[in-house]
Amino acid sequence: MKRKILIIAALVAMALLMASLAGCRSDAPAPVTPATPAPAPVLTPAPEVTPIPEVRPDYWLPGFNPTGFPIMDELTTISVMGNMTLFQQNFEDLEMMQMLEEITNIRLDPLRLEGEQIDIFLAAGEITDFIFNGLWGSDIRRFQQYGAAGMFADWTPLLGYMPHLVEIFEETPFMRTLVTELNGHIYALPMKNLASTSVETRLKVRTDYLEMLGLDMPNTIDEFEHVLRMAMEYDLTSGHAPLIAFDFGAFNSRMEPFFFAAFGPAVDPGWWADADGVVHFNRISEQYREFLRFFHRLHSDGLFEPEYLTMDRQTANARDRAGFSMFNTEFTTIVPEDFPGGEMALTQVPPLTSQWNDVRHTRAGNIYRIGGGAINAGADPGLMPVMARFFDLWFSREDITGDSGIEAGSFIYGLRGRDWDVIGDELFLNIPEGVNLSHGNYVNSFVKFNHAFGYWNDLAMGGTPNALARQMGYVANNIPYQVPFFPIVEMKYTAAEMDTINLFGVDVDLFAREQRARFIAGIDCIEDDWDAYVSTIQGMGLAQLQAVYQAAYDRWRAVLEAAGR
Repeated sequence: MKRKILIIAALVAMALLMASLAGCRSDAPAPVTPATPAPAPVLTPAPEVTPIPEVRPDYWLPGFNPTGFPIMDELTTISVMGNMTLFQQNFEDLEMMQMLEEITNIRLDPLRLEGEQIDIFLAAGEITDFIFNGLWGSDIRRFQQYGAAGMFADWTPLLGYMPHLVEIFEETPFMRTLVTELNGHIYALPMKNLASTSVETRLKVRTDYLEMLGLDMPNTIDEFEHVLRMAMEYDLTSGHAPLIAFDFGAFNSRMEPFFFAAFGPAVDPGWWADADGVVHFNRISEQYREFLRFFHRLHSDGLFEPEYLTMDRQTANARDRAGFSMFNTEFTTIVPEDFPGGEMALTQVPPLTSQWNDVRHTRAGNIYRIGGGAINAGADPGLMPVMARFFDLWFSREDITGDSGIEAGSFIYGLRGRDWDVIGDELFLNIPEGVNLSHGNYVNSFVKFNHAFGYWNDLAMGGTPNALARQMGYVANNIPYQVPFFPIVEMKYTAAEMDTINLFGVDVDLFAREQRARFIAGIDCIEDDWDAYVSTIQGMGLAQLQAVYQAAYDRWRAVLEAAGR
């Protein structure tokens, strides 16, 4: 017997364009102006799109079938490497792999990595036939680095074997732009992750605490600060600061951009392009200065957790469950029993406005991504069409055989008809009776594996009461207000531009973040030391960085405009 968990289908309108001294305060509003733009860059023409080649039978392995199933007449092994999920059992025992092997005659031989181990293998040039994942974030630039060095093979000659991916490229040219380097080569497969959790800026609130205070959801910065002060006055959080971040990483990626957007037109506290396409470094803007004034005030008055730099997840979770926090970026472990009424009273705070900005907006979630899907250029050339056909299945939006239960959605939910199905407009997920896991953890453990490519179209809400509450909050209070982020990681760079980024980028970012902590704590005064801070950053190669990002952004926009996006 299986218990059926009804998951509410999320009809989400994803309208995405893809020192503590009182003397340091100032109540006088400052105009929000961006940083001074760099000189006009020299533009590099956008690369021409490599046409999809004809299928080339001279490279085929014996027994390879360019269409239909099985892909190989005899069992064929592909070696793979990547970071597997925390919950996952032995790779060869995963039911999705067993089903795929039965259909395709392809077996995957995994090298299971943890943490940063992939860096060691890449540096040594020792990689398997295929890399699943492990190259997220700024690491995706390594696709360009290692691809240009000859470690990764170009996918473009193999697109003739990948009809599902080609169809998606034609429908969404942005996805091809995302993975195409300046030399026209593709070294990684894309991923579309459209989900009810496609949210970057996160701030949850205990709505039962709002009810205790007799207050509505805050809409402005001033209203938000008033809620915090009322929570402190009535000691709702037992002497603890009512506003905390899950950990320092969550402060950087979740909390800072959430609040920063309230103070002006930009949603990225780092690099940003204005409506005219001019690139700025926001950490020296007046918008960012207002953000720092606000957080310095919260920090000085005990409204924001003073130990945010060293906050760890275990401590944050314990405080959540004890009722010692009212606002947190996550609230992932709190359960209905932790609330006085025995029911979840939790949601996402909508974007805030202020006297400097009357528009609700927030940084979009990273729907289109790169994190894996690379072929070893040293692999058997005959194996490359085999890999192309096999991994193209991750982009199939229909059952690959008509009755296998495997399609793109199966790489999220498991086998259709057994682990999940759609009846009418409702999505049903099935978990075997007696399995005490959320559906996501169950599927990751027993059905599929962790990958960083494919077509994820996960617009369902459900799971545990905690998960459902957070997802409903995202759908109502975050996703409708998302605007595109600056594609600093996704943009493509020349070798000379990468040299400039490597020379100046880390130091500029590190200094700005260190100074942020000093301004928030009041060690340095935002009013007295701001000009010196800006001058120091400008002397660290900011103009050179700005010119690089401007040139890369102009190329990026040119490619998208040529594709009609």
